[in-house]
Amino acid sequence: MAGAASVFGQGAITWGNSPTGFRAPIYGPQASDSTASVNGQSSLGTPTGSTVYSGPLLQGAGFTFAVFVGPSSVVDPNSLSLLVSTTFRTATGNILPAGLVLGSTVTVPGVDPGQQCKFQIRVWDNQGGTINTWAQVTPAVFSGVSPMITSAALGGIDPIGGGTVSTPATIGWTSFNIHNVPEPTTLALAGLGAAALMIIRRRK
Repeated sequence: MAGAASVFGQGAITWGNSPTGFRAPIYGPQASDSTASVNGQSSLGTPTGSTVYSGPLLQGAGFTFAVFVGPSSVVDPNSLSLLVSTTFRTATGNILPAGLVLGSTVTVPGVDPGQQCKFQIRVWDNQGGTINTWAQVTPAVFSGVSPMITSAALGGIDPIGGGTVSTPATIGWTSFNIHNVPEPTTLALAGLGAAALMIIRRRK
């Protein structure tokens, strides 16, 4: 019976990037370098931070915010499974609530109340709803991820102790931006260009 509870357990977690006492807005690519990966709390975060993002706050249905989860024993992010996804809130400009999503409380399959899970936030440009899964995201697609985080004990009725466990939020990570990765051919061409410039300078 204990084994069955472990397999079919469903503790609860509250997901999102703006629960009470925590806020981690998500940003677009850096204005000067679309390949730059930036993470850390900005002045708009809670707790506040000093990380500077030159890209805009993400907003609207063109960007997907997804939460991936797995048992606390998971060490490879690729072993996590999609729990829930949504799109971003909108604003009249580059101001909050842009950068944020409306979350909710959901159960985590396979993890009992009172036990911890691993989770990771993944965000991507869904290109007009044509990229609907993380598996479709390529290096050319603007995307970003949080570190893999261990949650607090999931909420519900603990099957072992029988007590009620409060539902935790998906906190413990910071803001980040989406970015892309240059194709190998682009990197090679950039390298050749730099080498050519060095040769020309030496000849002068």
